Amino acid sequence: MRLHSKGKQKGSGWAGFNISVRNKVQVSQNVIGYLPTIDAPAKDKATVHEAMVQSLKMKNTLKLKTIVLVFDQALYAKTTEVNWRQSERCRDIVLRMGVLHTACTLLSITGKRFQDAGLRDLCVETGVIAEGSVAGVLDGRSIIMVLDSI
Repeated sequence: MRLHSKGKQKGSGWAGFNISVRNKVQVSQNVIGYLPTIDAPAKDKATVHEAMVQSLKMKNTLKLKTIVLVFDQALYAKTTEVNWRQSERCRDIVLRMGVLHTACTLLSITGKRFQDAGLRDLCVETGVIAEGSVAGVLDGRSIIMVLDSI
């Protein structure tokens, strides 16, 4: 139900909006498959390099301009090192850190920035985070507690 418009609504929410805006665009079904396994330690730079080489092969096979690789925090650091050393070869690779570790980093920065401004006390006094857990949450280590408190 629309509260701000007296006209009839054509569709509900985002689905209705997308249908009305892009109703003439051909929709194609996605195909999802598993990547080949690399039987080597994940934190080894040679393994990271191999993953990047395999990704570039997939990019070329699929005729993409760029390919996005998402890693956890530790592998992201290793991959970034390899990417810097081979910047010309890896220019078509976009590196991203996963959402979980990005959220932990954001929480850590926010906690360091605002803990002396009363954020720690606010979290405890409102009952959002228990007193014994607030340090881990504001340091970005207790992501499960953070997700529960949101």
